[in-house]
Order: sequence, then structure tokens, then C-alpha cells
Amino acid sequence: MRRQFVIGILLLLAVALSSCANRYRMNRGVLSQPSYWPIPRADIAATGSISSSGYSGKLDTLWQGRINDRPVGSLALAHGQLVIPGSRKRLWFFDCGSGQRLGKLKVSGIPQGGLTLVDSLAYLTLAYPRNRLLCLDLIHRQGRWQARVKDGGFGPIIVGNRLITSSSDGVVTAHDPKVGKQLWKYQTTGRLLGPVSAGDGRLFVGSDDGSLFAISESDGTELYRVNLRSPIVSAAAIAEYIYVADIKGHLNALSPVDGTVAWQVSLPSSTWAAPTISDGRVFAACRNGDVVALDAATGRELWRYAAIDVVKGSPIVVGKYVVVGTMTGRLLTLSTETGEVAGQTKIPGAIVWSPVSDGSRIYVATQTGRVFCFGDLHEQRSQENH
Repeated sequence: MRRQFVIGILLLLAVALSSCANRYRMNRGVLSQPSYWPIPRADIAATGSISSSGYSGKLDTLWQGRINDRPVGSLALAHGQLVIPGSRKRLWFFDCGSGQRLGKLKVSGIPQGGLTLVDSLAYLTLAYPRNRLLCLDLIHRQGRWQARVKDGGFGPIIVGNRLITSSSDGVVTAHDPKVGKQLWKYQTTGRLLGPVSAGDGRLFVGSDDGSLFAISESDGTELYRVNLRSPIVSAAAIAEYIYVADIKGHLNALSPVDGTVAWQVSLPSSTWAAPTISDGRVFAACRNGDVVALDAATGRELWRYAAIDVVKGSPIVVGKYVVVGTMTGRLLTLSTETGEVAGQTKIPGAIVWSPVSDGSRIYVATQTGRVFCFGDLHEQRSQENH
């Protein structure tokens, strides 16, 4: 009996030590490594693209891992680490090079939509009923500050010295990223189901009543609004024009200055995904599986690829390739020039959230908790040999 008691105590101690060892803490040494995809959609303009001459379009499996969780927001890639927000109130961390799981960090609610990483600080919103905007210190594993944000929307972005976030109850807020003080607040006329994007001192966000709002970054005043007559549930992408899609399948190009419509086209079907911009082209993914490339200046269709499977996450562009994931677990790379397939693979689970990239590798997580890193295996071996 005594022996069984001692064995039980040792087992409990082993579990406790294992749990502690699995807790994530950022090492200061990683801060010298660059951040390639630190916020949802890669940058504050929500282009969804990264310049690269080092990606071949191949989808060889370089490593794979697993989390006991389901992704509930956009993945982030910063300081050589991949971060995945999970439904079990966890943030999961992987080493991008080796695939080693570095640990997990528990938060007080379910992360909503994604997170933004700046140096050692993580900014994220927690879903109802927590209704919080958090700033976490990853080195010291503690909260820096928190603020109440009802029905927090997608991952916040930092524009200048302001942390901007949206909430599904229709409010855009700006906070001081250092201390969390609210700087201004703007109430729209509808629900906000997509993140805020930014360019040239203006913030842009669409609502479910079909309005696109342009807001002053400095004080939150409304500059103008455009009624596009159909719900907008994804980010607007900013370049020469504001590119915004609605769920009825219209893709619009608007003047950033006053919202004048430069062109509008009808996509093959409805879309819930944000458009992606790269090198004078706009890429849109539709619910029916079609991926369409258009001339960014005119809206003229350049090519169309039928993936057939439902596409929910926005495509991304890595150098000369469009990367698309489907709800059946297919991952595709297409030539940005022609739409021809450069690589494809099938992985377990639906790809709901867009892949992310560091310019040479593709990282993706599925709803079954599988995590993958893809790239060119031959290229990686060549680098290792040198």
C-alpha cells in the first residue's frame, strides 16, 4: 500500500513537472531574428503578400507537429517562432526551423481572430464573455495591461503609436500600446466582422450593412463612408486603391482619398475572404473554390483556377506564387503569372485560417490540430550541407 502511494505521488510530480516544462517563455535572444508575418494579413495594409525570390513553389513537408487544440485565429510568425491561438484558451509556440514545440501560454479566455506580435509583446482580444483586449509580456509570462473591448473582432494592428482594434458590435477603438489607455472610439452603423486595415493616415473597415468606413488614424473621426450594398466580412486590402470584397461576390476598387469607385467586378461566387495584392495583381478566392487573378488597375480578369473545394481563408502571395488552402485540406501553390499549379498536397483537416510565410517556407495549421511546414526539401538539404 505504501509502495503504491509513493508511486502515485511520483507520477503526480512527474505530470506537474511536465506541465511546467511545457509552459512557454520567450528567450530574449530570439528578438534579434526578423518578424516576417507578425500580424494577420502580413502588414497593416492587409496585402496578404510577402516579397521573395527564394521560394520555388514546392510543398515538400519539412516538418510537422500537433497541438491538442483547434486554431481559432490567424497564425503569426515572428522572431523565428510560429504562434497559433487555440480554442482551449492557449497560445501555442513552435520553432520555425526545427518544428520543435516550444510550449504553450494560457490566457484567460478564447483568443478572437488572431494576434499581433511586436518585440516581446503580444496583443490579442478575448471573445465573449471575457471581452478583453490584452497586452502580454512573453519574456516575463505576464499581462502588461488589459482593456475592455466588447465582442472583440480580429487581431489588432499597430499604426504609428496607436493600437487599433475592431469589435463585432460595430466599434473601432485606439489604445496606447504601452499602457492601454483608450485614445479614441468610433461607433459605426453595423457589425464589424473583419479586421481594420490602414494606409496614408486612414483606417478602413467594412460592416455587415455594406458600408466601408474611412476613419482618421489620429483622432477617430469619420472621413467618409461608401455604401456597397452587401455585407463586408473581411479586410480591405490597401495599395493604389482600396480593394474590398463583399459576400455576394463583388470585388470593388475604391479611391483611398474619397471612396470613389474605380471599378467593380462580379466574382464567380460569394466570398468571405479578403483579397490579396501583389505586383499589380489582385487575387480573390471564392466559396466555390475558384481562385481569380485580376489586373489591379482595371479589374480585368487575368486567369482563373478551379480548386473545386470550398475556400474559406484568404490566399497569400509568396514571391511568384499564390498559396491557397481548402476546407478539405488541400494546399495549392499557383503561379501568379499564369495560375498554373506549381505544387499541391493534402493534409488532415480543414484549412480555415490562411497560411503564413517567411519567404521561403509555408506554415499552416488545420482544424484537427495538425501543424505543417512546407518548402523545397532539396533547397533545405543544400543549405544544411553548406
